[in-house]
Amino acid sequence: MKLYLILVLALTLASLSYAAQVEAVNVPAGSVSTLTVNLQSGDVVSGSISITGGSGDDIDFSIKDPSGNEVFTKRRVAKGGTFSFTATQAGAYSMVFDNSMSLVSTKLVQVSYNYTPQQTASPSGRGGLCGAGAILLAAFGGLAILRR
Repeated sequence: MKLYLILVLALTLASLSYAAQVEAVNVPAGSVSTLTVNLQSGDVVSGSISITGGSGDDIDFSIKDPSGNEVFTKRRVAKGGTFSFTATQAGAYSMVFDNSMSLVSTKLVQVSYNYTPQQTASPSGRGGLCGAGAILLAAFGGLAILRR
């Protein structure tokens, strides 16, 4: 029974090291909407977007680091696309959906992404449960979704 509980705990901790997110964002005509994700340096984010609305089902999409530098840019994404980047610094990364080219149509953007926390190692080489705890905390603490 003890072995079973340890196995269940280990599998649960391992599955929490990746956190999938799905968000829907309405972007009115002539405006910009933003999703913000808090990351640590070395964290990896990859995902996809799907756009519907208007005649072209298109939008300008970019991701900015905490300093405002673009780490990913794709103009006039039609229907959808994929993205990935590695955080180079800790802080709030912004996914920017720009529908300013549209005069009439609101766009619905479906965003699906996976967040992989950076791997941490203890200086003594003894990671154990404490090492896994550090990764788990990054997974829980690193996914703050804010809407603007």
